Amino acid sequence: MPTEAQLHVSGSARLAMVLAATGGFVDAFIYVRVTPVFVANMSGNLIRLGIASGGKNWISAASSAVALAGFWSEFSSRRHISTCDCVPAADQCRLRC
Repeated sequence: MPTEAQLHVSGSARLAMVLAATGGFVDAFIYVRVTPVFVANMSGNLIRLGIASGGKNWISAASSAVALAGFWSEFSSRRHISTCDCVPAADQCRLRC
């Protein structure tokens, strides 16, 4: 079983800022240029779902619901994988479920 220190990711604040800016750019670009759905941040989709549902705009609500469902299915599958036992082998961690 991995130690507590192995489970936590550490890195620079600069990298964190670059990743946050990239996620914001992707959200803004896709929302403005492609489709009005937030692809990087799910809280925006949850807000849009509530507003669209309250205004009975079912097409907009459906697009946000699809994005949220995709996020939730990915989250659920990752959560299942992370509960598997980890067997260290040659500097890598192979999962055994």
